[in-house]
Amino acid sequence: SKVQIVGSKFKGKFNLTGCYIEDLQVMDTVFEKTYNVSESVVRHTNHEGVEFEDFALYEHATFGENNPLLSCEQFVVFERVTFHKAANFRDVVFCLPIYLRNTTFLQTPTFLGSVFKSEAKRQTDRETFRIIKQSFVAVNNQIEADRIYALEMEAYRSELKRNKGSLKERFLLGFNACISNHGQNYTRATFWLLGCISLIALVLANDQPENQWVPTYIPMPDWWLSMMQMLNGF
Repeated sequence: SKVQIVGSKFKGKFNLTGCYIEDLQVMDTVFEKTYNVSESVVRHTNHEGVEFEDFALYEHATFGENNPLLSCEQFVVFERVTFHKAANFRDVVFCLPIYLRNTTFLQTPTFLGSVFKSEAKRQTDRETFRIIKQSFVAVNNQIEADRIYALEMEAYRSELKRNKGSLKERFLLGFNACISNHGQNYTRATFWLLGCISLIALVLANDQPENQWVPTYIPMPDWWLSMMQMLNGF
């Protein structure tokens, strides 16, 4: 089904729970009471010039199609939207990128348990991830804040690539992503640490006289020894 609401004012509760909605368009509208689309699947939605004076509930909703074979350039857009009370995005699945740059939250929103599929991760902008991250920081949920921080930094990398930003920043962000996925992948960081330790062990082994390292000395070609000497000097 398609739902289009334009230039309206709802004095009572608005309820679209557990629905499948092909297209949800809400423009220049005021909701005085609770707005509820929890547990619904919304393939495409656009909120523009909307005032939510009471709670806005999106709990367990899915935005877009949960199908990696389907790709589109659509967004979950909140443009010039004001949430006067808490907006609840708990356990929402974002298959589409979300746009919150021009959204005002007068109370801290809830994004606990929210899931971002590959398309949402790839196209959601840095400012939106920053807003979501701050919602976790505000309630001292540092674990979830760090998870969103990694997505924010990836969005920043994409932004720098598109705009041909500072080479230094691009290098540092790329290096951080490669080493530990911005602090989220300790296995990868441990692998790099062990690799560096192994390299240092080889450097030290090949820098000692052969008669002192009989059990462990490994004969190396000249180019390798030259590189080891350079690394030792470094």
